[in-house]
Amino acid sequence: MDGRLLSALTCPECRGELGFAGDEEGGWPVSGELRCAECGLVFEVSDGVPVLVVPGTDMDGAQWEGKERQLAEWVPRNFQRALQPDRVPAPLHKFVETARATEGIVLDIASGPGGSYCVETMRDGPPTGLLVMSDLGAPVMQRWRKHLREVGWDSRCSNMGLDARRLPFRDAVLDALTSVGGFSNIVGNRQAYAEASRVLKPGGPLMEVVRLYEEGGPTHRLLTEQGQVATTWCDYEAFLNESGFSVTSCELLNQGRGKTDPNDGLPVGDEAWEHRVVFAVRQ
Repeated sequence: MDGRLLSALTCPECRGELGFAGDEEGGWPVSGELRCAECGLVFEVSDGVPVLVVPGTDMDGAQWEGKERQLAEWVPRNFQRALQPDRVPAPLHKFVETARATEGIVLDIASGPGGSYCVETMRDGPPTGLLVMSDLGAPVMQRWRKHLREVGWDSRCSNMGLDARRLPFRDAVLDALTSVGGFSNIVGNRQAYAEASRVLKPGGPLMEVVRLYEEGGPTHRLLTEQGQVATTWCDYEAFLNESGFSVTSCELLNQGRGKTDPNDGLPVGDEAWEHRVVFAVRQ
Protein backbone atom coordinates (compact mmCIF):
# COMPACT_ATOMS: atom_id res chain seq x y z
CA MET A 1 0.00 0.00 0.00
CA ASP A 2 1.33 3.39 -0.97
CA GLY A 3 2.19 5.22 2.25
CA ARG A 4 0.53 8.39 0.97
CA LEU A 5 -2.83 6.70 1.49
CA LEU A 6 -2.40 6.54 5.25
CA SER A 7 -3.57 10.11 5.79
CA ALA A 8 -6.76 9.39 3.83
CA LEU A 9 -7.75 6.28 5.77
CA THR A 10 -10.10 6.03 8.72
CA CYS A 11 -11.62 3.20 10.73
CA PRO A 12 -14.54 1.67 8.80
CA GLU A 13 -16.35 0.95 12.08
CA CYS A 14 -16.20 4.27 13.95
CA ARG A 15 -14.28 6.66 11.65
CA GLY A 16 -11.52 6.93 14.23
CA GLU A 17 -7.86 7.60 13.49
CA LEU A 18 -5.79 4.67 12.25
CA GLY A 19 -2.17 4.24 13.20
CA PHE A 20 0.21 1.90 11.40
CA ALA A 21 2.79 -0.25 13.16
CA GLY A 22 4.95 -2.66 11.20
CA ASP A 23 7.44 -2.95 8.38
CA GLU A 24 7.78 -0.60 5.43
CA GLU A 25 9.69 -0.73 2.16
CA GLY A 26 10.36 2.51 0.35
CA GLY A 27 7.57 4.27 2.21
CA TRP A 28 5.07 1.47 1.51
CA PRO A 29 3.61 -0.38 4.55
CA VAL A 30 4.08 -4.08 3.71
CA SER A 31 3.28 -5.96 6.91
CA GLY A 32 1.90 -5.10 10.31
CA GLU A 33 -1.37 -3.65 11.51
CA LEU A 34 -3.56 -0.61 11.37
CA ARG A 35 -5.09 0.09 14.79
CA CYS A 36 -8.00 2.42 15.51
CA ALA A 37 -7.27 4.91 18.29
CA GLU A 38 -10.98 5.19 19.11
CA CYS A 39 -12.55 1.70 19.10
CA GLY A 40 -9.34 -0.36 19.20
CA LEU A 41 -10.10 -2.50 16.15
CA VAL A 42 -7.01 -3.91 14.47
CA PHE A 43 -6.74 -4.47 10.72
CA GLU A 44 -3.99 -6.63 9.26
CA VAL A 45 -1.56 -5.53 6.58
CA SER A 46 0.05 -8.49 4.82
CA ASP A 47 2.23 -8.49 1.68
CA GLY A 48 1.35 -4.84 1.15
CA VAL A 49 -2.43 -5.40 1.26
CA PRO A 50 -4.42 -3.89 4.16
CA VAL A 51 -7.70 -5.65 4.93
CA LEU A 52 -10.00 -2.95 6.31
CA VAL A 53 -13.13 -5.05 6.78
CA VAL A 54 -15.02 -4.93 10.09
CA PRO A 55 -15.14 -8.34 11.83
CA GLY A 56 -18.47 -10.08 11.37
CA THR A 57 -19.20 -8.43 8.01
CA ASP A 58 -21.58 -10.33 5.73
CA MET A 59 -19.28 -11.43 2.94
CA ASP A 60 -22.22 -12.02 0.53
CA GLY A 61 -20.36 -14.31 -1.84
CA ALA A 62 -16.90 -12.77 -1.39
CA GLN A 63 -15.46 -15.75 0.49
CA TRP A 64 -12.39 -16.68 -1.57
CA GLU A 65 -10.52 -18.68 1.04
CA GLY A 66 -9.74 -22.11 -0.36
CA LYS A 67 -9.98 -20.87 -3.96
CA GLU A 68 -6.39 -19.75 -4.30
CA ARG A 69 -5.80 -22.16 -7.19
CA GLN A 70 -8.59 -20.62 -9.24
CA LEU A 71 -7.37 -17.11 -8.47
CA ALA A 72 -3.83 -18.09 -9.46
CA GLU A 73 -5.22 -18.98 -12.90
CA TRP A 74 -7.76 -16.17 -13.34
CA VAL A 75 -5.67 -13.16 -12.35
CA PRO A 76 -2.70 -13.76 -14.75
CA ARG A 77 -5.12 -14.68 -17.53
CA ASN A 78 -7.18 -11.52 -17.03
CA PHE A 79 -4.01 -9.45 -16.79
CA GLN A 80 -2.81 -10.73 -20.17
CA ARG A 81 -6.26 -10.24 -21.68
CA ALA A 82 -6.20 -6.61 -20.55
CA LEU A 83 -2.97 -6.06 -22.51
CA GLN A 84 -4.47 -7.15 -25.82
CA PRO A 85 -4.71 -4.49 -28.57
CA ASP A 86 -8.11 -2.81 -28.84
CA ARG A 87 -9.15 -4.35 -25.54
CA VAL A 88 -10.91 -1.14 -24.42
CA PRO A 89 -14.20 -0.52 -26.31
CA ALA A 90 -14.67 3.00 -27.63
CA PRO A 91 -17.29 3.97 -25.00
CA LEU A 92 -14.72 3.19 -22.29
CA HIS A 93 -11.80 5.22 -23.68
CA LYS A 94 -12.87 8.26 -21.68
CA PHE A 95 -13.37 6.07 -18.60
CA VAL A 96 -9.76 4.84 -18.71
CA GLU A 97 -8.20 8.15 -19.72
CA THR A 98 -10.04 10.10 -17.03
CA ALA A 99 -8.95 7.60 -14.37
CA ARG A 100 -5.37 7.70 -15.63
CA ALA A 101 -5.18 11.52 -15.70
CA THR A 102 -6.81 12.14 -12.31
CA GLU A 103 -4.58 13.81 -9.74
CA GLY A 104 -5.07 12.28 -6.30
CA ILE A 105 -6.77 9.05 -5.19
CA VAL A 106 -8.74 6.94 -7.66
CA LEU A 107 -10.59 4.06 -6.00
CA ASP A 108 -11.92 1.15 -8.06
CA ILE A 109 -14.82 -0.63 -6.34
CA ALA A 110 -15.07 -4.44 -6.50
CA SER A 111 -12.14 -4.91 -8.89
CA GLY A 112 -12.49 -8.69 -8.54
CA PRO A 113 -10.45 -11.31 -10.42
CA GLY A 114 -11.18 -9.43 -13.65
CA GLY A 115 -9.41 -6.32 -12.41
CA SER A 116 -12.05 -3.90 -13.73
CA TYR A 117 -10.15 -1.56 -16.13
CA CYS A 118 -7.32 -0.94 -13.69
CA VAL A 119 -4.70 -2.76 -15.79
CA GLU A 120 -5.54 -0.58 -18.78
CA THR A 121 -5.34 2.51 -16.57
CA MET A 122 -1.79 1.71 -15.43
CA ARG A 123 -0.64 0.02 -18.63
CA ASP A 124 1.92 2.62 -19.76
CA GLY A 125 3.32 3.33 -16.31
CA PRO A 126 2.10 4.66 -12.97
CA PRO A 127 -1.07 6.78 -13.31
CA THR A 128 -0.91 10.46 -12.43
CA GLY A 129 -2.67 9.83 -9.12
CA LEU A 130 -2.89 6.97 -6.64
CA LEU A 131 -4.83 4.10 -8.17
CA VAL A 132 -6.38 1.70 -5.65
CA MET A 133 -7.82 -1.68 -6.62
CA SER A 134 -10.24 -2.97 -4.00
CA ASP A 135 -12.50 -5.91 -3.23
CA LEU A 136 -14.37 -7.35 -0.27
CA GLY A 137 -12.61 -10.66 -0.94
CA ALA A 138 -9.11 -10.06 0.43
CA PRO A 139 -7.56 -13.13 -1.29
CA VAL A 140 -8.43 -11.56 -4.65
CA MET A 141 -6.44 -8.44 -3.82
CA GLN A 142 -3.57 -10.47 -2.39
CA ARG A 143 -3.36 -12.44 -5.63
CA TRP A 144 -3.41 -9.24 -7.70
CA ARG A 145 -0.67 -7.79 -5.49
CA LYS A 146 1.48 -10.89 -6.00
CA HIS A 147 1.00 -10.85 -9.76
CA LEU A 148 1.69 -7.14 -10.13
CA ARG A 149 4.90 -7.65 -8.17
CA GLU A 150 5.90 -10.55 -10.42
CA VAL A 151 5.49 -8.47 -13.60
CA GLY A 152 7.19 -5.41 -12.10
CA TRP A 153 4.03 -3.33 -11.82
CA ASP A 154 3.85 -3.28 -8.01
CA SER A 155 4.41 0.51 -7.79
CA ARG A 156 1.63 1.32 -10.27
CA CYS A 157 -1.28 0.82 -7.87
CA SER A 158 -2.27 -0.19 -4.36
CA ASN A 159 -4.50 -3.12 -3.43
CA MET A 160 -6.93 -3.10 -0.54
CA GLY A 161 -9.51 -5.38 1.04
CA LEU A 162 -12.56 -3.31 1.98
CA ASP A 163 -16.32 -3.30 2.22
CA ALA A 164 -17.83 -0.73 -0.16
CA ARG A 165 -20.72 -0.33 2.30
CA ARG A 166 -18.21 0.84 4.95
CA LEU A 167 -15.44 2.60 3.09
CA PRO A 168 -12.34 3.18 5.24
CA PHE A 169 -11.80 6.71 3.94
CA ARG A 170 -12.35 10.18 5.34
CA ASP A 171 -15.14 12.39 4.07
CA ALA A 172 -14.53 14.07 0.69
CA VAL A 173 -11.01 12.66 0.27
CA LEU A 174 -11.23 10.68 -2.99
CA ASP A 175 -10.69 12.40 -6.33
CA ALA A 176 -12.43 9.79 -8.50
CA LEU A 177 -14.28 6.53 -8.11
CA THR A 178 -14.64 3.79 -10.74
CA SER A 179 -16.44 0.48 -11.00
CA VAL A 180 -17.20 -2.02 -13.77
CA GLY A 181 -20.36 -3.74 -12.59
CA GLY A 182 -19.04 -3.79 -9.04
CA PHE A 183 -21.93 -1.97 -7.37
CA SER A 184 -24.41 -4.38 -8.98
CA ASN A 185 -22.70 -7.29 -7.21
CA ILE A 186 -22.95 -5.72 -3.75
CA VAL A 187 -25.82 -6.80 -1.51
CA GLY A 188 -27.19 -3.64 0.08
CA ASN A 189 -25.69 -1.48 -2.64
CA ARG A 190 -27.72 1.57 -1.61
CA GLN A 191 -25.32 1.93 1.30
CA ALA A 192 -22.36 1.52 -1.06
CA TYR A 193 -23.59 4.42 -3.21
CA ALA A 194 -24.14 6.52 -0.07
CA GLU A 195 -20.55 5.82 0.93
CA ALA A 196 -19.35 6.77 -2.54
CA SER A 197 -21.12 10.09 -2.15
CA ARG A 198 -19.57 10.62 1.27
CA VAL A 199 -15.94 9.98 0.30
CA LEU A 200 -15.84 11.73 -3.09
CA LYS A 201 -14.75 15.35 -3.23
CA PRO A 202 -17.28 17.83 -4.66
CA GLY A 203 -16.81 17.75 -8.41
CA GLY A 204 -15.22 14.30 -8.26
CA PRO A 205 -16.37 11.84 -10.94
CA LEU A 206 -18.12 8.53 -10.40
CA MET A 207 -17.42 6.42 -13.51
CA GLU A 208 -19.38 3.22 -13.69
CA VAL A 209 -20.40 0.43 -16.03
CA VAL A 210 -23.91 -0.48 -14.86
CA ARG A 211 -26.23 -3.31 -15.90
CA LEU A 212 -29.90 -2.39 -16.37
CA TYR A 213 -33.03 -4.42 -16.97
CA GLU A 214 -36.52 -4.14 -18.45
CA GLU A 215 -38.96 -1.81 -16.74
CA GLY A 216 -41.54 -3.86 -14.85
CA GLY A 217 -39.94 -7.21 -15.69
CA PRO A 218 -39.28 -10.00 -13.17
CA THR A 219 -35.68 -8.90 -12.57
CA HIS A 220 -36.79 -5.31 -11.98
CA ARG A 221 -39.42 -6.50 -9.50
CA LEU A 222 -36.98 -8.83 -7.71
CA LEU A 223 -34.23 -6.26 -7.30
CA THR A 224 -36.70 -3.59 -6.22
CA GLU A 225 -38.06 -5.92 -3.54
CA GLN A 226 -34.49 -6.54 -2.38
CA GLY A 227 -33.86 -2.80 -2.13
CA GLN A 228 -31.14 -2.81 -4.78
CA VAL A 229 -30.25 0.15 -6.98
CA ALA A 230 -29.59 0.06 -10.74
CA THR A 231 -32.59 -1.96 -11.84
CA THR A 232 -33.73 0.34 -14.67
CA TRP A 233 -32.28 3.55 -16.04
CA CYS A 234 -35.02 5.70 -14.52
CA ASP A 235 -34.56 4.16 -11.06
CA TYR A 236 -30.78 4.42 -11.27
CA GLU A 237 -30.63 8.04 -12.44
CA ALA A 238 -33.20 9.15 -9.86
CA PHE A 239 -31.27 7.46 -7.07
CA LEU A 240 -27.97 9.05 -8.11
CA ASN A 241 -29.62 12.48 -8.07
CA GLU A 242 -31.02 11.81 -4.61
CA SER A 243 -27.56 10.71 -3.45
CA GLY A 244 -25.85 13.92 -4.47
CA PHE A 245 -24.67 12.99 -7.96
CA SER A 246 -25.44 14.59 -11.29
CA VAL A 247 -25.21 12.40 -14.41
CA THR A 248 -23.12 14.12 -17.06
CA SER A 249 -23.07 11.42 -19.75
CA CYS A 250 -24.37 7.94 -20.48
CA GLU A 251 -23.46 5.69 -23.40
CA LEU A 252 -24.60 2.20 -24.36
CA LEU A 253 -21.78 -0.35 -24.12
CA ASN A 254 -23.62 -3.53 -25.15
CA GLN A 255 -26.98 -5.22 -24.82
CA GLY A 256 -28.60 -8.62 -25.08
CA ARG A 257 -31.37 -10.90 -23.94
CA GLY A 258 -31.39 -13.72 -21.43
CA LYS A 259 -28.34 -15.08 -19.65
CA THR A 260 -24.85 -14.63 -21.06
CA ASP A 261 -23.56 -17.13 -18.49
CA PRO A 262 -25.56 -20.17 -17.24
CA ASN A 263 -24.16 -19.53 -13.75
CA ASP A 264 -25.37 -15.93 -13.72
CA GLY A 265 -28.57 -15.58 -11.73
CA LEU A 266 -29.74 -12.47 -13.60
CA PRO A 267 -31.79 -11.68 -15.49
CA VAL A 268 -34.41 -13.93 -13.95
CA GLY A 269 -36.10 -14.76 -17.26
CA ASP A 270 -35.74 -14.21 -20.97
CA GLU A 271 -35.42 -10.44 -20.61
CA ALA A 272 -33.52 -7.69 -22.33
CA TRP A 273 -30.56 -6.18 -20.51
CA GLU A 274 -27.95 -3.56 -21.31
CA HIS A 275 -24.64 -2.27 -20.00
CA ARG A 276 -24.18 1.50 -19.94
CA VAL A 277 -21.06 3.57 -19.28
CA VAL A 278 -22.11 6.32 -16.90
CA PHE A 279 -20.26 9.46 -15.83
CA ALA A 280 -21.66 11.30 -12.83
CA VAL A 281 -20.23 14.16 -10.74
CA ARG A 282 -20.46 14.60 -6.99
CA GLN A 283 -22.40 17.83 -6.48
